[in-house]
Amino acid sequence: MKKRYIPKHYHRELFNHLQMITQSNKSVDEYHKELEIVMIRANVNEDEETTMSKFLNGLNRDIVNVVELQSYIDLEELVHLAIKVDVERIHSRKHESLCSSCASKKDKTWRMCVDCRAINNITVKY
Repeated sequence: MKKRYIPKHYHRELFNHLQMITQSNKSVDEYHKELEIVMIRANVNEDEETTMSKFLNGLNRDIVNVVELQSYIDLEELVHLAIKVDVERIHSRKHESLCSSCASKKDKTWRMCVDCRAINNITVKY
């Protein structure tokens, strides 16, 4: 197989990307996959504790705060816990958005408002 030309700055850019990689608006699974891919491309071989630390440092703070309260032994368990927390967080956020759409009535009580436009669009009309 032919050897490909790799620019001298390629590895430096990979290591910079590896240092600055964060979850931001990605799911935990997407963040973990990106971290793994960059580590493989940069040919980084480090012990699991270092990788776990790197993974935790890039996660969103609200996920880290919950995950740190749990016990985990290896990277696989840590990723699984973080995904579980992320899914629960997304689920609770959707539930809050449904419950927060309320309107006050004339008698000063509240009623829940539900947006049914998406359901109405797919409903078969006769």
